[in-house]
Amino acid sequence: MNRNLTVLGLIMLTGCSLSEEKFAAQSAEKACSLYEECGYIEYFGGTYDACVTQMEAATLAYVNSADCEYDGSAAKSCLSEWDDVTCEGTTETGETDSACDDICGSSADGGTTPAE
Repeated sequence: MNRNLTVLGLIMLTGCSLSEEKFAAQSAEKACSLYEECGYIEYFGGTYDACVTQMEAATLAYVNSADCEYDGSAAKSCLSEWDDVTCEGTTETGETDSACDDICGSSADGGTTPAE
């Protein structure tokens, strides 16, 4: 019985976070969709696909850098926040604290927010 609970706990923990690669891909898709919708896609390669390629590479480099202690749970929460970002660079809820600020832990220099 204890073994089953341990296995179940491990499964639940891995389901609560997101790998660096998945975060980079999904955040690039969300960001580029917003940039395209808001008319900023030309600043990121001119097309949605070019934007995704550029943003994914930059995000992956950032989360894999020595300055980043990647937090997959914060990354998963960060992706959810992208759905609330408006073209004005604010969130619909007006929240100022962001899980995106925590994807590299508190020791990271800088951060990634949905409005960037």
